Amino acid sequence: MKVVDFARRQRLASVGGIVKPPTAPNQRQLTTDCGMYGLTTESVNGPVLWADELQWIIDSTKKGNATLLFKSSRDTFGYQSFLNKVTGKSGLLFALRDGDTHRFGYFIDGQLKPPNDRTETTGPYKVPLFFFSLSGAYETPTKIELPEEAQCVDVAGTQGAAKARNMDWRANVAIACGRLWLGFDEPGPAADLSRCYQWIKEGELQAKYKGNINSNGNGTLARTSSFTCDEMEVYHVQVNGA
Repeated sequence: MKVVDFARRQRLASVGGIVKPPTAPNQRQLTTDCGMYGLTTESVNGPVLWADELQWIIDSTKKGNATLLFKSSRDTFGYQSFLNKVTGKSGLLFALRDGDTHRFGYFIDGQLKPPNDRTETTGPYKVPLFFFSLSGAYETPTKIELPEEAQCVDVAGTQGAAKARNMDWRANVAIACGRLWLGFDEPGPAADLSRCYQWIKEGELQAKYKGNINSNGNGTLARTSSFTCDEMEVYHVQVNGA
């Protein structure tokens, strides 16, 4: 039934229009069923966040509106391009897509502030933040609160690298005390922001998590902890009238 409805909505859409794909408990089977009819559930040019999901997150932040600042398919995954778009903005909503099943992100109620020295990092600084899953790790959009001590970010200059304390991990940006790395590599940083690493403690996950827990007791909101991001969006979320 979902496949039939999806086909109907695609047929009725205007030329060039983007139709939100369906979801199902067995997403792999749904993708197979769609393929039998020549349909694809992957929206290559579509948003990572659909309007209803964006509104759900805006409501969670208790703010009023959101403006798209950065979209990797438009602005590239280059770190300088990213900084040009987001620096100086407070209230940043990140949404990432890993393949056609897993979408997740985080909201920072503050700024990403690169250091004055391009070869250095800011060092971890406190900023309120939370993660969320849109699809893949959970059946429905799910907000994931983090302990206060994990609510920090570390931002590198364009010639620097945020570093892990106990291993040779480096990246352009480390979120939530290293629970998410953007521009990740070993030793790194990677050539651009598309290479990422994401993990989260089992005790921080909400109920009904669908993913695996590894031997370290961690899950991930992506398909695998180390992944290549297919699309990244950053929104500026503000109070109405701000």
